[in-house]
Amino acid sequence: GLNGGYTVVESWPNGLRNLFRDWGHLAIVTAQIISPTNNASFQKGQRIHWRVNYQIPALVTHWIEDLSLDTTHTDLGPNTLQAGYGAGASVVVGITGSEIGTPGAGGNNTSTIDQLVNQYMTAAGFPPGVLKAMIRIESSNDFYSTRYEPCEDIGYKEDGLYNSTSTPYSYWVIGGGGMATGTGAMDFARNNPQHYSPKKMIEEYSLSSFKMSATTTPTVYDVWNDNKNFYWYCHAVTKENGNYPAQFLIATSYGPAQMLYRSAILEGFNQNLDTDDPFDPPRNPWELFYPSVNLQYAVDHLKGKYQIATSEGRGYVSNDCKVKPHDNQYFINTYGDDWVEALKLDYRNNTPRWQSITQLLDDNKDRLWWAVRFYNGRAPSTIQHTNKVCGVYHEQNPQQ
Repeated sequence: GLNGGYTVVESWPNGLRNLFRDWGHLAIVTAQIISPTNNASFQKGQRIHWRVNYQIPALVTHWIEDLSLDTTHTDLGPNTLQAGYGAGASVVVGITGSEIGTPGAGGNNTSTIDQLVNQYMTAAGFPPGVLKAMIRIESSNDFYSTRYEPCEDIGYKEDGLYNSTSTPYSYWVIGGGGMATGTGAMDFARNNPQHYSPKKMIEEYSLSSFKMSATTTPTVYDVWNDNKNFYWYCHAVTKENGNYPAQFLIATSYGPAQMLYRSAILEGFNQNLDTDDPFDPPRNPWELFYPSVNLQYAVDHLKGKYQIATSEGRGYVSNDCKVKPHDNQYFINTYGDDWVEALKLDYRNNTPRWQSITQLLDDNKDRLWWAVRFYNGRAPSTIQHTNKVCGVYHEQNPQQ
């Protein structure tokens, strides 16, 4: 069965639990499996909507069981889903596709990615092409890509994420420099398909220009100092505050949509939706290479950022990932013919007039533009990044 013979069951509705316990030998439970249908096919890691209508004819009562089943750890091939409570109903589902975290296993399958992007983005109410553009900019369509972030690392340490009581992060902490090694960090190489150490994963899956001079356990400062041009936007690292092992498993973004591990955690990556409990031991960050997992949490993250943009009243609502054309006449009317120099002066002095123009320019961007920007944070560098994403989207979808 699914996940090693797991039988899907849910707590009895209030009032039926004791009744069935006392009179269960007289009650025959029947089940109608509404979803999934028999012989349905799912990509490994894709969630299955499990919906069953249970009935006890003798008591003229019924209830609905509604769950989301995780297939990340399910074997490929046919799997049987069995209804609970002794009901005889079952369906067979097929789990297809290779694990994206195993290079050479056919993971860079663009048709699979397109299918998942279309499914997740359409369900979220966003144009699928925007996520496809994000993948192109974020990872250059390389689904085995990673990006270690030293500034995030420094911030996480300051926030206490590496303390022994901070789960699931503490489980993946790379020890040394006064930091205790997490159990997961010690076992990481044994538990991923390539048997890569955290350092080896970063070396193999980072951009080709990425350098790592330390041969054993590089510190945050070591990595930042080796790649200053790469981390031109990161100014928070010093030799003093970065003198501890770089946390390659935690302060890293993974996969096609470059999901930061922490962002994935905040979106529920380590939450077992079937039991509503955290996974124990925590879910391996390597699973963020799997496209069905990576893209699911990427869309959840984008949707959350869209909600933030909405709550802040950002932009205008069109969801076309566009910036309205700047009207030069507006600046001429405001400043006169020599508006460029006058605008620069206002900018340097941060005048009220400049602040009102800034608001105008902010309002020129649609709300999906803001969501794409917030996906990567609020630093000024994210503006150019977002314009690239939206530019690629409109290049690929000229009718939009």
